[in-house]
Amino acid sequence: MRVTKRPNIVAVVPAILAIASLATVLGLLFELVLPASARFIAIAAAVCGAATWIAPPVISVLFWNRRKRSGGSPTDQNRIRVPSLVAVGHFIGLLVIAATFSVVGLALAVPTLIFTRAQGWAWFAVAAIVAFWVSGFTVLVVTDSRKRQAKQVSPRGRSAQ
Repeated sequence: MRVTKRPNIVAVVPAILAIASLATVLGLLFELVLPASARFIAIAAAVCGAATWIAPPVISVLFWNRRKRSGGSPTDQNRIRVPSLVAVGHFIGLLVIAATFSVVGLALAVPTLIFTRAQGWAWFAVAAIVAFWVSGFTVLVVTDSRKRQAKQVSPRGRSAQ
């Protein structure tokens, strides 16, 4: 088994904040110095909003394909099983990537919404980012409530109380 050193997830948070700060400062400077750049900054925010939706599934597919190549098909009994902590780490990594795109997208969209009239793409970015996180929260709540209902019902269909 090959052990790879991965960065600590807590160490990634300052990097995300630094990227968001840099995006905000550059976006604000370009909007104040070059007012015509507001549309480009709004489009960059929209690209980050779209990447919030696109990057996690793409990375999951690439992770799944890498597992298939290294361990055989999912139904193969001889394949190498991925430890549960690897799956948890993969999920946390997906959240970090989605959060990074969300923070950068919002950091570009908010100054555009405040200082310019070219707001169409910026509103799209904000809507896409908010929809992503609200839908993710909704999925978690619905999944949790279904698990709780399944625990309360016994195999005969009666309540376990």
